[in-house]
Amino acid sequence: LSSFTWSNNLKEIGVDAFTGTKFYENLLKNDKGLYDIPSGILIYVGANYFDDNTAIVSDSLTEAQISAIKANYPVDNVMKFSELNVKCIGSGSFRNNKKITYIDLPETLDEISNSTFEGCSKLEAIDSSHAALTSIGRRAFANCESLETINLPASLTTLGDEAFANTAISETPDLTTVASIGKGVFMGCHNITSVNYTLDTVYENMFNGCSSLSSITWGVDNSNRDNVI
Repeated sequence: LSSFTWSNNLKEIGVDAFTGTKFYENLLKNDKGLYDIPSGILIYVGANYFDDNTAIVSDSLTEAQISAIKANYPVDNVMKFSELNVKCIGSGSFRNNKKITYIDLPETLDEISNSTFEGCSKLEAIDSSHAALTSIGRRAFANCESLETINLPASLTTLGDEAFANTAISETPDLTTVASIGKGVFMGCHNITSVNYTLDTVYENMFNGCSSLSSITWGVDNSNRDNVI
């Protein structure tokens, strides 16, 4: 299977949909390439498409804000999401990228698919304050071993399994507005030492393997602390 005739109406492609095909093997040979289909879904970004220490930012950032990012993070190159010329980021499309160090999500993005940034080992920070983000998929940022800073918008309602597993975060983001939370969201986050937990439920494997976690402050009055699943 080496080629497709794409529908302009195609809206979603699942994780590993093409793994093991000649089509995907050919993509992997082009480590500086970017591949998106006619409907605007980005499904592949080559390992060397970006220069070293690249930040991908939304168009709304000012030059002063970009300068501040460069001053605080290992960023030598800046690319705006509009330059990628895509409408949707497909599952796993940035997986294991070693060039991205900072991400400022664009205003138009309302969903991060499964495994989109999984294994981006140089990624240190994610700013989603400019995005109308409602959903973060399964393992979207898992194994981003340098990821220390996360902020989530109030619009977020869904957080998938192991979304931030095995990252370097030391503080859990505010999940007050999130209605659906998956398993093992912070599993293996060894830098978390304490948690101020405002929800009434601890979800399966949520803090499994958080070896430095020594205290949890439960909500406002601890009245719901028996609800653990």
